[in-house]
Amino acid sequence: ASESNQFPGYYDPNLSPICTILFDFIQSEHWREFICVKPSQIGMTLAFLGALMHKIKFAPRDVAMVINNREEIQRIGINRLKPMIHACQAIRQRIPADKDKLQNMTLYLIGLTIYLIGSQSPGAAANKSAGMAVIDETDETPEEMKGGESTIVDLLRERLKRQEGSKLIVFSKPRNEEDVIWPEYLTGTRHRMFVPCPHCGQNQTLDFKQLKFDHCL
Repeated sequence: ASESNQFPGYYDPNLSPICTILFDFIQSEHWREFICVKPSQIGMTLAFLGALMHKIKFAPRDVAMVINNREEIQRIGINRLKPMIHACQAIRQRIPADKDKLQNMTLYLIGLTIYLIGSQSPGAAANKSAGMAVIDETDETPEEMKGGESTIVDLLRERLKRQEGSKLIVFSKPRNEEDVIWPEYLTGTRHRMFVPCPHCGQNQTLDFKQLKFDHCL
């Protein structure tokens, strides 16, 4: 209920089917990078937090979570991540007895550490070695981290490649074709999500230009 007053209870992947691809990726042994161009407010952050609980339970590894500003990632840590960890019965054995180990920006669980990083601090991202990293709203990162020799994605990729079976997750709304997420997307398989037409049932991509807003009946 703290995550959604409208849809409280167990997580329902059917509310946002694109998030199921993230779940499949995290459990796959074959894919190392998940680059997702997405619309606003699709629930990808919540989906990742839920998938992270699964990862803590079954395959604990150090995790780096990066968002475009320090205040926002701190808010997520305090208001979403830490309450979720305490509420998830399956990972209670990972919670340390010393409450001070669950800090606002670094959570020292038993067997793994979760680093929360604001992307305006490239040094904090560059010196963390992790088995999984997620970068949210990549195209909102500071301008100095979007171009040049190293973007924030490059920094995390460099840290991850030193660990066997590591995973990199990147998702963002694209601001243009020159920032970070779109060029990264073009390097991959370019999978697209198809949805059935409500009239004919034909599967098609959901493009904004195809939407028609009629008067509510």
